[in-house]
Amino acid sequence: MAGESRPAALSTAAFLTLLLIALLMGANHVSARVAFNHGVDVATAVVFRSAVTAMVVGAIIAWQRVPLKLEAKHRRALPAIGVLIAIQSLCLYSAVARLPVALALLAFNTYPLWTALWARVAYAHRPERRVLMAMPVMLVGPALALDVFGAASGLGAAGQWSRIGAGVAFALGAAATFGLALVFTQHEAGDLDGRVRTAATMGPWRCSRWPAWRCRAASTCPRMPPVGPASRA
Repeated sequence: MAGESRPAALSTAAFLTLLLIALLMGANHVSARVAFNHGVDVATAVVFRSAVTAMVVGAIIAWQRVPLKLEAKHRRALPAIGVLIAIQSLCLYSAVARLPVALALLAFNTYPLWTALWARVAYAHRPERRVLMAMPVMLVGPALALDVFGAASGLGAAGQWSRIGAGVAFALGAAATFGLALVFTQHEAGDLDGRVRTAATMGPWRCSRWPAWRCRAASTCPRMPPVGPASRA
């Protein structure tokens, strides 16, 4: 239609920035697995990552003199978002400690499905038809990579799930929590500067709870052998 605005094309710089972010996020979880294998517990890894992130973003806010004015709805929403992101981080790192990193992230990346579900449940947002059609297709890849029927491993479904069940449950829990956090952020704090939102949700709440979360990896994060056909990647 005439006069209808079209979305701007993605620039090369923006595309390369997205690739860099993806690389750093992948490296983050590989580094976490290395740390777990050397005795670091999940809670310490989550708090350390959150504290460093909050400090870096806080420095950016101070350097760029970003206004810190919060509305009443932001003061109500930010603690809840912080709790959700904290739970998501704990669940995801627990999955990484129990599964090969690629498989843990693959299961976690079902979060768009959870986002659509939470948007429907919490805000009555009806997903588009093409989104509904894509949802079953998105589950085929993770099902094959996780070898949910135990065909590739030769263990059978019961044996395979006895190996991967806890890790997959943590990854799906992280995906569900992250999806809810995205929906809540969009509707309750979407108009807030992203730097302020990140600093507020990543820092103080989690660091203050570190002693209560602390647990030893040896007893809570067993080392899992590679599972499924994708574990060799």
